[in-house]
Amino acid sequence: MNRLSSFLYRMIIATATTVLFSTMLSAAPLAEFVNYKAADGANLNALLYLPEKPGSSVVILIPGGTGGFIDGFHDYTPLAEQLTAKGYAFLLANMRTAGTHGWFYDRFETAEQDVGAAVGMAKTRGLNRIILVGVSLGGPRSVYYWDRTREPAIKAIVFLASITSPYLEGRVRLDAAQRAAFDTVLVKARNLIRQGKGHEPVCFIYFGDVGECSAPGSGLTLSASSFISYLGSPEESNAVSIKFTGQLTLPSAVIHSANDELARPPVAKEIYDSLTAAARRDLIWIEDEGVSHYLTPGKSATVYAKAVVNWVSEVVPPE
Repeated sequence: MNRLSSFLYRMIIATATTVLFSTMLSAAPLAEFVNYKAADGANLNALLYLPEKPGSSVVILIPGGTGGFIDGFHDYTPLAEQLTAKGYAFLLANMRTAGTHGWFYDRFETAEQDVGAAVGMAKTRGLNRIILVGVSLGGPRSVYYWDRTREPAIKAIVFLASITSPYLEGRVRLDAAQRAAFDTVLVKARNLIRQGKGHEPVCFIYFGDVGECSAPGSGLTLSASSFISYLGSPEESNAVSIKFTGQLTLPSAVIHSANDELARPPVAKEIYDSLTAAARRDLIWIEDEGVSHYLTPGKSATVYAKAVVNWVSEVVPPE
């Protein structure tokens, strides 16, 4: 191959590669990284996806677990694609606790400020028709925020693969021996708090090889006070959706996999049954094989996204 032919060959390959990657990237909407503050000054951030035609409708996703939307388990790209294609903005909001040990000294009640800050930021962008989608522990976070504020911009709430609470979910999933081990750690945490040592760590392996950790740092490690705040019984914790869902008057959906290995189907049914005051309530089962608790890349993320978008677009059409 002579120099000219070699040059032309490389140019053709480079052009083809550019076109290919441009086409691939154009399929996924681009997000804006936004920074904002909670009422107490905590720095927060989110990803904001906007539809091609500006509107006033936005879906705000409230994450579960430690409160970070990038947690290694969930892929929200299909949800962003499908929502923006329908004309909704989509906000992926981080809580202040985002990160492996971000909630070590936190209290569940900061969810009110963090969800509220995401809602406030959206409203500053003209997005004042808001649907909250709470994933896993994001469900309790979302309904706790609504119950505390009754924010009129919130038009509907979706409980997506949600839990009643870490404590109540565990009552369903764990066996008798595992529940007893967990209760032992709760007693330890309560005793530390009574002794004025609520800052000291307690540790429990909540998933997999369930049981008390041999040393703080493995499993779920929190200060004793935070452990009770997030994982305590309904009498001592507000991280319990069904303490507040009975007062929820908005249209609400519980979207759940029948094969969820973490938040078992009875958990979803309990959330649905508690929505006695909702203007509308729907229990939508995902029956697809291989779809479980997490919106993992591929089939699971796509199937969950379709269910969310179908319900949202019917109940709160984009404007």
